[in-house]
Amino acid sequence: MTAPPTAAVLDGLALHRATGAPALACLAGYRSVDRTRPGTTLAAAADAAGAAGSTDLAMLVDLAAGAAIRSRIGGDRRLATTSLAVHLLGALPPTADLAVHVPEVAELGRLAVASTTVLAGAEVVGTGSVAFAVLGDGLPPIPWEQAGPTPHGPLREEDLTPDERDGLRHSRSAGARSWSEAVLRGSTQWSPAGLVLRPSTLMANRVGGVQGGVLVGLAVLAAEAPDGSSVLGSVQVDFVSAATVDASVTARVEVLRESRRSRLLRVALVQSDTLVVAATVGLRTG
Repeated sequence: MTAPPTAAVLDGLALHRATGAPALACLAGYRSVDRTRPGTTLAAAADAAGAAGSTDLAMLVDLAAGAAIRSRIGGDRRLATTSLAVHLLGALPPTADLAVHVPEVAELGRLAVASTTVLAGAEVVGTGSVAFAVLGDGLPPIPWEQAGPTPHGPLREEDLTPDERDGLRHSRSAGARSWSEAVLRGSTQWSPAGLVLRPSTLMANRVGGVQGGVLVGLAVLAAEAPDGSSVLGSVQVDFVSAATVDASVTARVEVLRESRRSRLLRVALVQSDTLVVAATVGLRTG
């Protein structure tokens, strides 16, 4: 017999439905944290489950940077991520200990850029940067960008959508993985063309495309050694076009350089013969 979803899961999904905020971020309980220093800090809930992976990292970096930008230029501004880069100095912590601090942002006309620091508790384990195109306004702040709780109604288990039920199934079979990693891995399979993702509505951003952090996670997953012997060292991503949730995305991998201790790979994410993401992934292997 399958265990029912917890109250926290149902509340996270209800928050996603009420606000349009990315479902995986709501399930991880993203929240703004006061670190008593200038800038914006975003973290997962203190009781978030599982070990953080590249999807958790990229989503948190992307959303923390977006929150910091909007806090400066206007809370209803619409942003589109154009590039994201992260360099890790150490291993990722459990999801509950992962946080991203944005110490500074810059606005250059219709381009906005944020620098980021990746934290494991109080320890710095990485740095990064995110660039956005500023597209306009009319997109309300998401829950962690607002002061105080966001009102939303309850959600019952019988009201879950097929995608939400699939997400629960993937998470329960994933062992120590976080929600984001479980849903991503459960939605992918290898084909002769590469690693294929079949997106679901759980992976969508507020305008209906696949959330950028999910695409970064797919690129890294495709590049990683299948036996788990590699560790992410860096990732540089250019978002070329939007990916929709109603068609598969294929990750095509090319090894650029390989040594005993590292691998450098190029990953192209393609949807319906259109390039969506161009990524470079650096892995530590020794």
